[in-house]
Amino acid sequence: MLALSLAFAACLGWGIGDFLGGLKSRAVPVLTVLALSCLSGLALMGVLVAMRGTPPPPDPALFFAIAAGAVGVLGLLCLFRAMAVGSMAIVAAVSATGVALPVLVGLYGGDTPSGLQMTGMAVAVVGAVVAVREKGADPARANVAAGAGLALGAAFLKRSSVRSRCPIYRMRFRRRSPTRC
Repeated sequence: MLALSLAFAACLGWGIGDFLGGLKSRAVPVLTVLALSCLSGLALMGVLVAMRGTPPPPDPALFFAIAAGAVGVLGLLCLFRAMAVGSMAIVAAVSATGVALPVLVGLYGGDTPSGLQMTGMAVAVVGAVVAVREKGADPARANVAAGAGLALGAAFLKRSSVRSRCPIYRMRFRRRSPTRC
């Protein structure tokens, strides 16, 4: 039950953060919203690391966490830009299909999803196509949303390469990279 509660809290956090970031990007420059978003996450992770009181683990795979952070920032930049100029419903539907990238890599590596998982992926792709074909949808804006999805999917893919035993440090290093962009 704890895992389900944490997953639900993460979904709420990501959803609310993406919505508010996109909404604020309509009134404030996208780079300002992105900087404040990344710096607030970095500050929170810094507090968690300081409270833990241990040095970073000697994990060479943390490079992948930093790379995931950099690609994730690019994805957020595209997502906030697309939400600032387009319909949030279309942008959300199109950018959500970016998680197909880690799935495709998993399929290539030998993973076998269940029938329900395959159905879910097919429904997501059909939903994105239907959203883009909606009357008044601008294909150029959909391309920015697709770029956001691909960048965020690549960030998830890189993040999964980190095998550190400490998830707080994985998140800390992932959050640190935006300040280096």
